[in-house]
Amino acid sequence: MNKGVEILFTILMFWNIENFFSPTYYKSTQEKSWGRERFNAKRDLISKTILYTKDEYGRFPCMIGVCEIENKTVLMNLIYNTPLNKLNYKVLHKESLDKRGIDVALLYKSDEVEIIEENYFPKKSFFIENNFLSRYILHAKAVIKEIKDTLHIFVNHWPSKVGGEKGSMSIRMLISNEVKKYTDSLLKKEEKITIILMGDFNDTPESRPIKNLDNFINLTKGDGSYKWKNSWEKIDQFLINRNSLNKYKRLEMNIMSPDHLLQEDKKFLGKKIKRTFSGPRYIGGASDHLPIILQLYK
Repeated sequence: MNKGVEILFTILMFWNIENFFSPTYYKSTQEKSWGRERFNAKRDLISKTILYTKDEYGRFPCMIGVCEIENKTVLMNLIYNTPLNKLNYKVLHKESLDKRGIDVALLYKSDEVEIIEENYFPKKSFFIENNFLSRYILHAKAVIKEIKDTLHIFVNHWPSKVGGEKGSMSIRMLISNEVKKYTDSLLKKEEKITIILMGDFNDTPESRPIKNLDNFINLTKGDGSYKWKNSWEKIDQFLINRNSLNKYKRLEMNIMSPDHLLQEDKKFLGKKIKRTFSGPRYIGGASDHLPIILQLYK
């Protein structure tokens, strides 16, 4: 790029932070040994990873989509009781109907981002009619002050493949159709807007539920952010609506893999993600997913 030409850019982050539960969560079920010390260790690793983005990309994310969080309280603990407390992050969150009690949320830097609108869907009636419970999708309309841009951000955590891929595909298609219907409605009102879908879709870019979103370009690249046995999977993704591509000089998606999130994979060789628990056994890592980053240059 030419010297002297001002390049405006910002970064977005998404991360499935694997069962980020309060210190007392497991006491009623006795499934795992948890508690304040282990909660704090996980919280501090999450904070360390967010802070690492400055070293890797030159700045902190203006918005961070997260999933598998228990409630707003755990995120308030994260942004106020770690070094993140100097970065002006605020939280968008709403309790969902999910059976495990896990939700999506959005952290945003209030000195860099103005939230204009906040919505959650599908409605409760949708889940009742279709006889399953899952997470809401968070839609935030946000003005990014530095790049003078308005983004419609959607934070997703689609239903998993528990019970088998074939049997669960129909449920993810239902959610995909809801996202398509919602975003198509936005684009019909104003076709020049920028819509970014981020999340753990529990499906790869080649799957039918993702391909169903035909108004979007999938920006996902790399080996994958989640390892199943000996294979890395691209289930954490960024997508952007097609007709907004010409607004940006460059869009670059990366998977962030600092050493503190990885460990040796003795069974399948190479590296694997250092998760918090493996079954009931405490491992002490941050998550079973790696965070993904999207850089937007204007």
